[in-house]
Amino acid sequence: MVKIKQPHICIVGAALNGLFAALILSKLNVRITLIDQNDLDSFENPRFDGRTTAISYGSSQFIKTQLPGLWSELSIEAAPINDIYITHNLQPGCLHYGPQESNHNAMGYIVHNQTLRKKLYQALSQCPSIEFTPACSISDMTFDPSGYVLKLSNQQQLKCYLVIGADGAKSSLRQHLGIRVKNLSYDQTALTFLVRHSEPHEGRAFEHFTPDGPLAFLPLLDPYQSSVVWSLNNDIAHQHQKLVAQELAAVVNKVFQETLGDLDIISTVHDYPLFSTLPVSYIAPRAVLIGDAAHVIHPVAGQGFNLGLRDIQQLYQTIQEALSTGLDIGSSTLLSQYQKSRRIDVLSMTGFTHGMVRLFSNDNAILNIIRGQGLRLVGNIGPLKKLLARRAMGLNLFS
Repeated sequence: MVKIKQPHICIVGAALNGLFAALILSKLNVRITLIDQNDLDSFENPRFDGRTTAISYGSSQFIKTQLPGLWSELSIEAAPINDIYITHNLQPGCLHYGPQESNHNAMGYIVHNQTLRKKLYQALSQCPSIEFTPACSISDMTFDPSGYVLKLSNQQQLKCYLVIGADGAKSSLRQHLGIRVKNLSYDQTALTFLVRHSEPHEGRAFEHFTPDGPLAFLPLLDPYQSSVVWSLNNDIAHQHQKLVAQELAAVVNKVFQETLGDLDIISTVHDYPLFSTLPVSYIAPRAVLIGDAAHVIHPVAGQGFNLGLRDIQQLYQTIQEALSTGLDIGSSTLLSQYQKSRRIDVLSMTGFTHGMVRLFSNDNAILNIIRGQGLRLVGNIGPLKKLLARRAMGLNLFS
């Protein structure tokens, strides 16, 4: 007879959101089992995937408060963003967020996904209340009013009061729960790679809009290196993928107008299809979705990770309140409160990024005028500019 393990919480998926959720929720003195389909080596020795993570100032403060030891290590590896420049190649001028809008704080930080994943796993391996089960997936799950029994592909069985889906855009747990989703393809592909430039970035991040899609330069620790995310219409992205590094660098530098001098591509080029996903519900009986399992947005504003971290922050507060008052952490009332508290943030960020893509990723003459006037208008209205800067920093708009 198979012995059934009984953690309080099971988390499915150990990408960035799943790892963070396990570490932060473990502070509530609950037993957690974290499962992931990838093998152990992918966590001990994560590979470069072409991506970096933008950690907003608000997210950094949450991590620093909840996981100070982790943040002290991450801060050494993370490059601060001191200024953000938003430009449009068909119009003069730009929108600039800087020290005046950020009160001389970093607006955010850029860290390699590879580094972030490794640091999170190292912290996880030192946490006795978390049991990590890699190379494993859910083969079946049975619900009763007191919780779920999960049958795993390694023949283990787990019974938990609450199951959390953090297994990404194509969440298998979401499918098991029967939660429907609304998908939207942007018909774009993000090309991601690292560049070396002849001029220092000085902590500047750039979002350069073109008719073919936004081109982002994100500062790295080396003042002469940046991470590039270029979201392009699919056919153009596929054409650029056929170029050798030197040819692609020349194309990027022409579009970027040599803002950072001469460019060289110093990594492999990775590609990611772009789409948005929004489930009709973030919850099911004794189950909750977080991160990309709950919402996928366009990377144009670099807010995907931060949106997921705010899921975790709210879930932590919700479970903490339940435990302090003796309530069931998987009760429908509690999970409904969580969903209600996250709905506005998720929908507004989804709408904001969708609107940015539709407004800027085309060469419509009328929209071209609106775009140019809009950037100048925001730049000239101090209170509005500061409000949008606070949003970029992951802070409450009116506090």
